[in-house]
Amino acid sequence: MCETDYVTWVNKDEETGAPYDLIACVRGDETHPPQKIYFEVKTTCTHSKSFFEMSPKEWMFAYEHRDNYVVLRVFDAFTDHPRVVRLTNPWELWRSGSLGMWVAL
Repeated sequence: MCETDYVTWVNKDEETGAPYDLIACVRGDETHPPQKIYFEVKTTCTHSKSFFEMSPKEWMFAYEHRDNYVVLRVFDAFTDHPRVVRLTNPWELWRSGSLGMWVAL
């Protein structure tokens, strides 16, 4: 089991334009090397809006860092009972048909 060394909130003070909101640096052990996990947080105030927007920059970063990229979908944000769904490796979820994609102009 790995322990988290630290978590950095990249956009805490202002929007940085990075394709993620949080970085967790996880120390390794005998069987796992240290690694960084990148989290993109997508919120909605509703309890059922399943779709959300990802920028091309976010999607390409998700592809480049497949196993270390996680989207956290937060439902009922800013309420007393938010719900979080974790989408680990959204690129692979999309490729396998477990996650859909829309295209907009």
